[in-house]
Amino acid sequence: MDQLLSEDFAHHPLRKMGENPEAMQEQIRPSAYSTQLYKEVRRVHTLYREILNNSKVLDGKRFERGMFLRTMLNFQSRQFKAAVSASLIPGSDLLNHAPADKMSVQWIWREDIQEHVLTCVRSVSAGTELLQSYGCHSNSSFYRCYSFTMPPQREQAWCYSLWKDDAPAVYAEQVPDASAAMKSEVHLTTTEISHSLRDLLTEIAKAGGNAAFFLRSICTAHIRPFEESKKLQPAIASLRLMRSKNPTSAAWWEHLGGPDAAMVDDEMVRIQMSDYMCLVAYLEAISILSGEVEEDRCLALATTLRQLLYTFLLDLHDTYSSE
Repeated sequence: MDQLLSEDFAHHPLRKMGENPEAMQEQIRPSAYSTQLYKEVRRVHTLYREILNNSKVLDGKRFERGMFLRTMLNFQSRQFKAAVSASLIPGSDLLNHAPADKMSVQWIWREDIQEHVLTCVRSVSAGTELLQSYGCHSNSSFYRCYSFTMPPQREQAWCYSLWKDDAPAVYAEQVPDASAAMKSEVHLTTTEISHSLRDLLTEIAKAGGNAAFFLRSICTAHIRPFEESKKLQPAIASLRLMRSKNPTSAAWWEHLGGPDAAMVDDEMVRIQMSDYMCLVAYLEAISILSGEVEEDRCLALATTLRQLLYTFLLDLHDTYSSE
């Protein structure tokens, strides 16, 4: 409890967004993460007000906004799957992150004995820090949940958040009015086809629309601000140069020189380029489906995405094209 109460959240993105949303949104743009973060802050505020106004829940107890926020942030970054869907596990929640191939310990929940078990997966010398993997996430996800980013050389996934507010014209033209996507996030990730994306593409196909065309339209609309961003031009130019030599590479940092070399250590640039790479990956996946590009010209890190999306979109076409 002393550890949780002394945690410093002064620079946590949720707190910064809550204190000055305009400045934080300007700092994060063109990443859609700014929309996601803003909506999350509003959700926390709404939950706080609901509890504050519920006398049966509080029953006369003190309920401070600062402590409520601290509780939410601690729980967001420390929860484990255990006997209930999410639990706090003292000790394990103090371990820092390392990619799966670098971690020294791994946890599992043993349902048979109802215990959280932490096991060494390699030899560890006395005095060496124990590291666990927080999962295969993008820098946007790491920053949102844990308030840090990984060096892009070690990033194992990219993601992007689609919201109606960020591309209203595309949604109005192609998304059914009753779709849940009209009010909630649609999650793009290179590790899987998320449930929210599956549902949206299915709804579009079922309504007689073209799911692949929607995906291309929405990604094209979202990628344009990145390509027009003056701040990101050196990184995007570096990526293009790298891919002219190795089309499967995502090493946008490789040809940054002079003052631009510092971009690789900038957390906001890491998030923005992670989002950008996700959009590039999805556009390439659609281009594979349409026969516009060959597999050996596409990003290596998004190979699984292309395979999954190809199969899913073909299944949608076969299911709904004759209806």
